[in-house]
Amino acid sequence: EHFLSEIAPEYGLSLKINPEKQHDPYAYDFIGKDNIPVDLKYIETPFFRAGVYGFDPDRTITFNKKDLERYVNKYPKLWVLFFVLWGNDRNYGIKVKARRGIWTAPIGDIDILIKTGRTAYHEYKRRVNDIEGNARGSYLIDLDDLRNYPLKPLSTTLSTTPQLPHQLPLIGQITYG
Repeated sequence: EHFLSEIAPEYGLSLKINPEKQHDPYAYDFIGKDNIPVDLKYIETPFFRAGVYGFDPDRTITFNKKDLERYVNKYPKLWVLFFVLWGNDRNYGIKVKARRGIWTAPIGDIDILIKTGRTAYHEYKRRVNDIEGNARGSYLIDLDDLRNYPLKPLSTTLSTTPQLPHQLPLIGQITYG
């Protein structure tokens, strides 16, 4: 609810809670304009070791393989919102700058990024034999391959209802139908 009341308006997002979420914890989080399904991924920790895969740790997020498979099969029109919020940090001898923002893409475009080799796959060594349902691996995604929502200018009102983006850099026009 904090995201809906505080964060989403800062970016001009008009979302409502998906009523299915009450009964199904794995259902997508929100419903956007034109009833578009939207799921939120809150990312507060950089993937410091992204450089091992040729990615910039300052601009890399992870997306669980398990989520990708479920979303592509169950919600093919879903948009994923990545809310990135981390501070200046250092780990494994690698420094990252503070980052705050929302990046998004339809699940079909994320699938294309993966299938065309624009991502890398990281398997979690501690989860190889996991029996609790945790994802065993994640894809590394460069934020530059996603659409960034800018903060709204202070002079605009919070009542505007912009549409979700319909064009992503490097991927092209998105159509459903």
